[in-house]
Formats: sequence, structure tokens, C-alpha cells
Amino acid sequence: DLLTSLHEGIVFCALRNVYLSGRCCVRMGKDIVIVINPYTYTLPDGPLYHHKYYKKPPASHPFSLAHHAFKNITHGTASTSIVVTGESGAGKTETTKALLTYLSTKSGKDIKNKVLDAIHLLEIVGNAKTARNDNSSRFGKYITLLFDEQHHLKGAKIHTYLLEVSRVVSHSGRDRNFHVFYALLKAPEGVRNQLLGPNSRPQDFHCLNPGTTNLVRNIDDSENYKAIATALDELGISHTLQLSGFWTVVAAIMHLMNITFRPAKNDSCTVENEGPVERTATLLGLPLDGLVKILTTAVVRAPGESGVITTGLTVVKAEAVRNGIAKYLYKSLFDWLVDITNETLKPGGEVLPLTISLLDIFGFENFPENRFEQLLINYANEAVQNHYNTQLFTRMSAACQAQSVSFKVPRHVSNEKCIELIESRTGILRTLEDQCTLSGLHASDKAYLEKLCSTYVGPQGQRLNPYFSKPRDLDTHFVLTHYAGDVIYNVDGCLEKNKHPVKDTVTSFLLGTTVHGVGTILRCNTSNASTLLSREFKEELHHLLDTIAATETLWIRCIKPNSAKLPNKFEGDEVYRQLHCNGIISTVRLLETGPKVIPFAVFASKYSCLYPPMARDLSMRDRCLTLQHHLPINTADLQVGTLSDV
Repeated sequence: DLLTSLHEGIVFCALRNVYLSGRCCVRMGKDIVIVINPYTYTLPDGPLYHHKYYKKPPASHPFSLAHHAFKNITHGTASTSIVVTGESGAGKTETTKALLTYLSTKSGKDIKNKVLDAIHLLEIVGNAKTARNDNSSRFGKYITLLFDEQHHLKGAKIHTYLLEVSRVVSHSGRDRNFHVFYALLKAPEGVRNQLLGPNSRPQDFHCLNPGTTNLVRNIDDSENYKAIATALDELGISHTLQLSGFWTVVAAIMHLMNITFRPAKNDSCTVENEGPVERTATLLGLPLDGLVKILTTAVVRAPGESGVITTGLTVVKAEAVRNGIAKYLYKSLFDWLVDITNETLKPGGEVLPLTISLLDIFGFENFPENRFEQLLINYANEAVQNHYNTQLFTRMSAACQAQSVSFKVPRHVSNEKCIELIESRTGILRTLEDQCTLSGLHASDKAYLEKLCSTYVGPQGQRLNPYFSKPRDLDTHFVLTHYAGDVIYNVDGCLEKNKHPVKDTVTSFLLGTTVHGVGTILRCNTSNASTLLSREFKEELHHLLDTIAATETLWIRCIKPNSAKLPNKFEGDEVYRQLHCNGIISTVRLLETGPKVIPFAVFASKYSCLYPPMARDLSMRDRCLTLQHHLPINTADLQVGTLSDV
């Protein structure tokens, strides 16, 4: 279904009518398709289906955007980016895979399977069950497809963003950890016993135990294990490296998170349970006494001296070191997978400079409790939405200029002020980075919030910046006003999450592994102890936006019809909320402020009853000019373009 008129109510009613009639897509303007997750849809996969849609996909179908992108390749017009957005459970990942399947139809079977298997592998390692979605992507990905001169798919490159490594060490009771941990528990008995021990269950591991839902109806952990093995085979990873590298690191994290500590004298601690630390050391190829020392002590520079001293860690600090190592191991594993995937998908011959890219990005998030991860995710959404606003008004201005029509860009169409609040020298992220570089009692989450409030909140609690406020009844929270509405953020843990998970001394110790597969994986993590996640993420986001800006950008907005993830159920409040969070309502309001472009033929037909008799023999454009002169219409409100089609 194609929307020719735009208004909040029109868009909402169109979505409801389309969904209740058994369809799931609405086209909004030239470059946006809205997709409602039907929760029953399986993409037909066969040459007849794709041949039918390849020639002329329906205008409202996501394939129409992919078809347009492919025409850009064949005509040598431009590179294209298709941005797929939506909150968890809205169908972003499945939509992206459907687009990949469609675009790879003309490619050879070998490269098509490699691309799809690689994406599936990254999903198993980077996806998890959450309260809103059984298969939630906990990272963003930008997939660039490369074509040869015959316009066949020859390779791909994948760039990932903001893997939620904190999930490895903690998650809510309604969530699970990453799928890959549960897949290992369904490995063949010999592999499982070798890596985890006999009769291992999810409840035997602390990093899995907090989740009360170890079994998920729509996730088959046994099939995931097989899918990982197939994908690693497809990527050319030997069975030896799969076992001694990939699965060994996964198992080591599970044992590592089982290590507990007990207090000792002089504010120090000791390892409480020897079994997990012994198994972790063995799997990682590290000396047992060295691992215990790394976990329970720290090397610090002596005050006023050139030497260093070793000091004991408290239980809390030892747990922080353990958690940091677990996050470092998992990030290394994920980075290694991305590296080998890109190496395998690298095209063998010459490719065209024009590309098609798919951005599957995390949707705007506003939970009952929002923390550092939500701040970065919403910052990314804010920046992507601002890119769309800029693209929209640039296109409007260019179209009006081509038609010799005057168009004034309305005020307050940009959300750059909110982005400036996040990015500026005294903004949200820079203030956090400044706190992270301080030492001792001067650096804390509380001091971070106090610094923000001293900058943006007046002595009587009044707003000094319209996008920032401080709730009076919440001591550790602040509020940001995003394009999608107000979000309350909790600063607890912000400093710790923003820092590199381990110190250089710990990294050097881990890289001393005697297990070749483990060393191969760890060497893929190139970050260092001075890296701050917010700074790294901001740089990557700016690079992504620059990349997208150099392409023609198309948009797919994914929507959940209900919170229960059921078919044939439309919850109006839930859908309308997502229209806000997904930037659709913002887009509609922006379009309402701009000119309404009506083709001559449409305008002439709609108002034909008002024409004087002599106008019927004129051209469509001249009819419109005649009507403009005969009606009491302000010329500023109705302008006639110079080209024949408008």
C-alpha cells in the first residue's frame, strides 16, 4: 500500500488496515517502507518467487527498495544504503536477511550461503533472549555488498557496533545470556564433557543462572550448535581451531564467572572455590598461580618512588577484575569472528566501486531502567534520525529549486541541539570521559551527575538547557529529551562500563596463553587500557554517518503490532508509541511543514469541476495556472513548477 497523503492519523490507520487484512507493508513517500512484524511470516526461498519479485516487486514491499538499490548498481548511478530500524522484536534482523536473500539471487550459490551463514553465526554469538524479543540483536551491523561488472554478488564486508558485552556478566531475570552459551550445553557429549564437565546444566553456571528462562520456545539450542559448526566450516575454520579456540573461549568464560572470593585480612581477598579457577586456567593455557594473582592483586606505583608494589584487592574489586576478563574474552571472540568473516567474504577479483549496504541498527530504547547502554543506543538513533532530517530537507530544497519554486526550510526541524548536548565539550559524553580520566575519590558516578547538573540545572532546579533536566525524587538519574520523548537515565555504573574492561598488565598475562587457538582469538582485540567506549563509539558513529551520507539512503521502519509477540493482534497504543520511537511521527510532522508536491495530472483531475470551459483544451500545467488565477489562493500557498511532471 502506497501512502500519497501524510498525517499521523492516516499513517496509523493505514498500518492497522494493512495488518488486519493480512499484509504487513506500507510505503511512505519515496524512500520509506514501514513493515509490521506479522509473527507468522516465512520468506519463500525459491527461484520462481525471487524471479517474480525481482522484475517488479510491489511498491510497498521492502524488496522494492532493494530493487531500486540494485538498479543503481546496474545503471551505474550511485551506491545505496538501506537503513533498517525498529525496537527489539520488530523484525529488523529477519528483514535484513530477507533483503540479503533477495539481493543475492543473481549471485552464485557459494557466496550467497557464505554471506547468510556468516550473518547467522554473528547472530548466535551476538543475540540473546530479552523480555521483549526471543532473538534480540545485542549489536549493530553495517553489511556492504560488493558486485562485479556482471552485477553478480562477489563478496561482502561487515562492520559491527556496540556489542553488549556487559550481558556476559549480568542480565535481568527475564533475559538469557548470549545464545552461544546455551548452544555449548547442547554440544555432543564428548565436547561438552571435555569443556564443561559431565552432566553440565545451565544452572551450574552463574552467568546463566540469573535468567529464569533457560529454554526458549522459538530458539533451538541444539540447532544453534549445528549452525555454528556449519558456519565455521563454511568460513574455513578447522575443527581443531573450532574446539581449541572458539568453544574453549566460550567454556572458559562460563567457568571464569563461577569463581567466587572471600574476604581476607588487610582489605584483601582469596579465591573461595578452586575448581572453577583451575578449569579456567587449564582451558586458557595459563599458569594457575598467575591467574589467581591477577584476580586477587593489583600492581600499583609506589607514591613518590619509581618502583611498584603489589597490593591485595577487596572482594568487590576482585569481582570487577573477573568480570572485566570475561568481557574482554567475549569481545575478543566476537572481533575474531568478524575478522575471519570479512577475510572469507573478501572478493577474489575486481569489483565495482558502487555498493549496496544494509544497516541493521538497534532501535530507540526507553525501559523502566535505562543505563549507559541505552544512552549510547539512543545517541546513535538521535544521530541517524538527524541524518534523515537533513537528507529530507536537502531533497526538498533541491526539488523546489529545480522547479523554480521558493521554499523556506521551517525552523526547529533539526534535533542537532540534543546531539550537541550529548557530544559537546561540556556535554554528556565528554563529561563522562573527563571523570573516567580522574583518579581516586574525585571520580565517581555521583560526581559525574553533579558535574552535569551544575552545568545544565539552575540553583532552583530550573532547566538551563531545554533537553536536560534532573528528577527531584531520583538521586542517581537525569532526563534527556530526545526526538522520541523524554528518557530517564540512571548513572550507576557509567564510569565502570565506559572504561576498558582490563588493564594492560592483565591483557599481557592473557596473551601469554599456551593454547594456540586462544592466542589467535585474543590477538584480534586491538583495544588498549586507555580506550574509552564512549569515545570509540562516537568516532565509529561519525564514520558510519559519513559513509551513509555518501550514498543514496533508503529506510525500512519495523514495527511490532503488539507486546505479546502474537499474530493477528493489533495494539494501537503499542504501535503509536513505536511510531514515535522509530521517528515516523517526527518524519510526518517534518513533511507537513514542507511543500505538498502534487503532479499536474492529479491536481487537474481532482479540481476539474472548477475549471472554466476554455481551460479544458490546455495542457495539464496550463490548466493548473488557469485555476490558480481564477481562485482566491495566495501565490505563496500554491506555486506551479516549471517542469512537465509536477
